Amino acid sequence: RIGLCREVRLLAAFTAGAICTAIAAIMGTIFTHLYSSPNFIPDTPLDNKNIKYDLLIMIDSQNLYNNDIHKYTKLNDPYGGWQVDTTLEVLAKKYNKNIIVAAIETTGNERMLELTQNTSFGKPRFHPNNIYSKLMEKGHLDDTTNFIFETVLPFVKSKYNISDTIGIAGSSAGGNTAYYIAMKHNDKIKYSLPFSPSHTLFSDKTIVKFHNSLNYPNVPLYICCGQVGKLEKLLYRTNKKFIKVMNKINYRNLYVYYEKTADHNEILWRYAFADAMSKVFQKD
Repeated sequence: RIGLCREVRLLAAFTAGAICTAIAAIMGTIFTHLYSSPNFIPDTPLDNKNIKYDLLIMIDSQNLYNNDIHKYTKLNDPYGGWQVDTTLEVLAKKYNKNIIVAAIETTGNERMLELTQNTSFGKPRFHPNNIYSKLMEKGHLDDTTNFIFETVLPFVKSKYNISDTIGIAGSSAGGNTAYYIAMKHNDKIKYSLPFSPSHTLFSDKTIVKFHNSLNYPNVPLYICCGQVGKLEKLLYRTNKKFIKVMNKINYRNLYVYYEKTADHNEILWRYAFADAMSKVFQKD
């Protein structure tokens, strides 16, 4: 990381012709890698202004991609990653879509701070068994949000012809981020994929207060949770409460996916991602 939230680790484009392009963008220096599906030869460059791309902003680039593609991921994920590259190559071709993924790396000690709301949103609930509870009171998700809208989006739009269809996705604390940014910027974000989101951090009262401060957002939320393992069981319970709260405030654009046999890892999220993106493409 170069300073706080100053690196876009990966951009990847998936077209109807099943081309994937990955671009690591570090402080304005761009490195491009191309690969294509077997027997397919690309005949149009990614930056062709005649082609419009949807954009999907994703949190945690370090675990999004297939481990076989080492040039797109620094570390092998023990659960095989989200395999976003494999899924979107298939779906982009099936639904005749062109989509770019801007994936932002969030690792190390700063991750929880970058992905937790500022105290102006509400004070995180204290969990005596959670070593991060006090740390989360110093969250600065608004800085991350500003980085996305003031740096990432302008950068991507300066290079490529981006449509109005912009989505955001993440898991765990990244799921919390995907929810928060979609609500906060509901005029720009068209759909959100908060997977195993950490809504347990905040009270129901805080969530209601947050929504009452907004201009009636109706961004589709594709939420998933497993029901195995101590952490995922906790998130499952708190997300069921979150769904009830959202229903009480008449938020109807919810798509919920529960998997009884899934734990808090990328195996759940890659299957949920394929399901959610299929629904996104079908609605579009």
